[in-house]
Amino acid sequence: MEHSTDGVRVRVLGPAELVVDGKPVSLAGSPVLTRLLTLLALGPGKGVAAEVLRSEIWRDRHADKPAGSLQQAIRRLRAAGLRDHIPPEAAGRYRLDLSSDRGDVRRLIATASALTSDPPP
Repeated sequence: MEHSTDGVRVRVLGPAELVVDGKPVSLAGSPVLTRLLTLLALGPGKGVAAEVLRSEIWRDRHADKPAGSLQQAIRRLRAAGLRDHIPPEAAGRYRLDLSSDRGDVRRLIATASALTSDPPP
């Protein structure tokens, strides 16, 4: 398991894991936070629509969940160590701001892109 001595790392390929300043942050007790972190990590740079997040996190029950439920989950994820990495909602979308070396999905995408952009020898 890889840990950083500074900053934030997000892993969602396998069990979801958030590491802040080299220390794992437990999300095991909250499926909502685990789903939210995963969706934001998988989301493109433009972010994920709040309605999509609500639908995916609460599935069949999302219509019963007020928008405040998502905002509360976002606040909890920010408090878990992502305050500087989840900017305020913009145009109804939330996003996770991490450099490509801080998230396993983005690192995988960057590596795959580099491999496919180089011509074969």
